[in-house]
Amino acid sequence: PGLFEANFNLGYMYQSRGDLAAAEMPLRRAVRSQPNDFNAQYILGAVLSKLNRTDEALKHWRLASALRPDDARLLQILAVEYSKGRYFRDAAQVAEKALASKPGDAALWLTAIKARQDADEHPLALRLAEKMAAAFPGNSRAAFELGYELVRAGRAAEGLPWLDRAMRSP
Repeated sequence: PGLFEANFNLGYMYQSRGDLAAAEMPLRRAVRSQPNDFNAQYILGAVLSKLNRTDEALKHWRLASALRPDDARLLQILAVEYSKGRYFRDAAQVAEKALASKPGDAALWLTAIKARQDADEHPLALRLAEKMAAAFPGNSRAAFELGYELVRAGRAAEGLPWLDRAMRSP
């Protein structure tokens, strides 16, 4: 019962099959025996999230993130989960950290913009949207986000052409 490999592999097998309830205990034992294993913390977080135990999932994902602070995929997950839990400022900080690690990923830009919007920090969302539109000039979603934030800021004359551009893009 204390062997990390056996518990991790059993938990991972159950998780892969979709048997989340069965996956939880072996993964917890794996984490207890090797708390500094990124994959065990990450997968246990994923299992707990799917079991709708967000706060517990966040605990394990934070531990995993401490082990690999620049893992953009995990940072993006943390941002989304923080937002679900209404930890909007935490979501924004983590989203921008993910963005800094992979600035060429349009999805990370959108996650960061959404996090700032959720945190009611629209001037920061606008700055991000401006940077995204510059980085991805043909991206209709980038055009939409910039247009939306400009209109929201009371700058409709500047924002409407961006919204029009977003609607006309394929």
